[in-house]
Amino acid sequence: MNDKIINPIEEIYSQQSEILHYLTEASEVSFVVTLDDQLKKFFVLSSASYFEVAVTQMMVDFFVRKSEGKAIVSFLENKALKRQYHTLFNWEDAKNCNTFFGLFGSEFKDEITKIIQSNEDLSTGMRDFLEIGRLRNHLIHKNIATQFVDKTAAELYTKYQSATLFISFLQNHFKSH
Repeated sequence: MNDKIINPIEEIYSQQSEILHYLTEASEVSFVVTLDDQLKKFFVLSSASYFEVAVTQMMVDFFVRKSEGKAIVSFLENKALKRQYHTLFNWEDAKNCNTFFGLFGSEFKDEITKIIQSNEDLSTGMRDFLEIGRLRNHLIHKNIATQFVDKTAAELYTKYQSATLFISFLQNHFKSH
């Protein structure tokens, strides 16, 4: 019995891989191509959604801790975070998260930027996080049915894993402030 806990995105990737492997083994090439295109889109959307929930919750936890649970948290959740997540980042500039970091002041931005720049895994994770968000926006705002994801499922999964390291770093950094 496998006791390893798999998060929902890991499970999606595992299931997608199994289905595509089965169809490949069955020589169902047209099904593989069609399903692979659809599954990559679903994986991008699922990953981006997963990150949105993680980042939003991280911010709520931070605000609760800083305000000691006061009404300001409700205001921030209702006016600043609901349906506003995608305005927190400059998704088209897949180089850094300075737009987001700057929302917490220049001192915070400078501090966290130095840490990220000094760690190649974090820098890569940040760029991969931004790329997943950019791909998500591209799919959503340009008619998902007609769009093509120019990455393989394995490339997307690698970007997801890298971005997860960045999200974990953010969560830990916000907890320590």
